[in-house]
Amino acid sequence: MEGVMREIVRFVALLLLFLAVPVRATIVRVEVSIANQTATVFEDNVQTQQWAVSTGRPGHDTHKGTFTVTYMDKHHRSSIYKSKRTGIGSPMPYAVFYDGDRALHGTTDVNRLGTPASHGCVRLHPDNAETFFNIVTRVGKQNVTIIVS
Repeated sequence: MEGVMREIVRFVALLLLFLAVPVRATIVRVEVSIANQTATVFEDNVQTQQWAVSTGRPGHDTHKGTFTVTYMDKHHRSSIYKSKRTGIGSPMPYAVFYDGDRALHGTTDVNRLGTPASHGCVRLHPDNAETFFNIVTRVGKQNVTIIVS
């Protein structure tokens, strides 16, 4: 009986040791190139995605810099840009905010992807915006860096 108890204690000690080892979070970096109108996603320094985007058109700059994710909203509507017909904010699906009111988000204007067309945000195809939103959700916004250059 004493030998069985010793084995149980050893097993529990090993189990606690295993549970105490921290799991390292995946680090995500997205590099937005204004010149190339692309967003490239890296997970732990391995490129996993690259998409055409639309950044700010003349007079509506997309700010350059290194940013962290501040807020996310799957069904966001703009509080700044509204439909003249309905008065409802423009849809910004899968919005990942990083610089005040600037975000990476989906757009219905997919035929303009690859050219500057936004009011300063980074527009993505809705499928790609959903993918990026899900990546950020999976790894945690604290583990995501957005670099715009």
